[in-house]
Amino acid sequence: MKPSVCLKDELFCLIKSFNDEGAEYVLCGSLALAVHGFVRAGDDIDLLVPQGSINRVIQLALMRGLTNVAVKTKAGLRSHKLTKGVGTDRMAVDVQELPDTLSEVWNARKMIKLGDVDCCMVSREGLIHMKSNSGRSQDRVDVERLIYDDDPFEPTVGVRIVDMSPKGILERIDLASQLYSLCMFLAGGKLITDAAPASK
Repeated sequence: MKPSVCLKDELFCLIKSFNDEGAEYVLCGSLALAVHGFVRAGDDIDLLVPQGSINRVIQLALMRGLTNVAVKTKAGLRSHKLTKGVGTDRMAVDVQELPDTLSEVWNARKMIKLGDVDCCMVSREGLIHMKSNSGRSQDRVDVERLIYDDDPFEPTVGVRIVDMSPKGILERIDLASQLYSLCMFLAGGKLITDAAPASK
C-alpha cells in the first residue's frame, strides 16, 4: 500500500529541484539521522538554508505543491513551516535560516547519493554537534544512537559502524519513509493503493 503523500518521494523531488536551480541547502533532522545510521520515525523534512537561498528554496517548495503555513523569526533568523496534504495524510518541510553559530556545520556538509539524486547532507559530526546543543531530550538520545552500537540483540561492542554505501543509505531512507507512513496510518491517516481519480 502506498501513502498518498510519500515522504521519500517528496524529498527526492525537492532535492532534485534545488539542485537543478542551484538553490543552496543542507538536509538535517531525522532523515539525516537515518542516512548516518539510526532510523526513527520523523515527522518532516528538515533543511538548513543560507539567507541568500531561503526565498528560492521556499519558491521551489511552493511550486511542488507545498503551502507555507507558518513563518517565525527568532534572533533575527527566519523559520518556515511548509506542508503538503491534509489531516494526518500529510508531510511537512521545515526550512531554517542558517545561523552564524552553525557555520562550521555548513562548511563540513557533504554530497551524498540518495538513489539517483545527489543530496547536500549535514555530516555525521555536524549532526552530532547540532543535536548536542539543542537541549532537547530526543536529540540527546539521537546522539547516543549515532555514536554507540547498542543493538538490543547483541552485546554492546563500542562505536557504531554504519554502512554508507548508496544501497545502505537508500534502504534507511526507505525505512524512515515507511515508518512515517505507518505513524500517519496509526494516527488515522488514509492509505491508498492507487492515485486518486481525476476530478471531472
